[in-house]
Amino acid sequence: MWSKSTYDKIIPAAIDKTIGLVGNSRKLILTCTTDGLTKQNLKDFINYVTYNNLGGLFIWQVEKNDFTLSSAQMEQIKKGLRL
Repeated sequence: MWSKSTYDKIIPAAIDKTIGLVGNSRKLILTCTTDGLTKQNLKDFINYVTYNNLGGLFIWQVEKNDFTLSSAQMEQIKKGLRL
């Protein structure tokens, strides 16, 4: 996983560029992997989704290396995405 300062530079710019190309933010789904997933960057990714009115969040490779989302992370996702 990138450092917070790196993804704060890269991800918003990529989202803005992609929205400009697609024209409809609801058609975009932000995707991340479980590698290096922390409570803080999960919160940041949820904020990117809600702030930009994206279509959703996909967490790729949830089963990799026996990784499972904790109940706290699931609640964080549900609350952050208002599910």
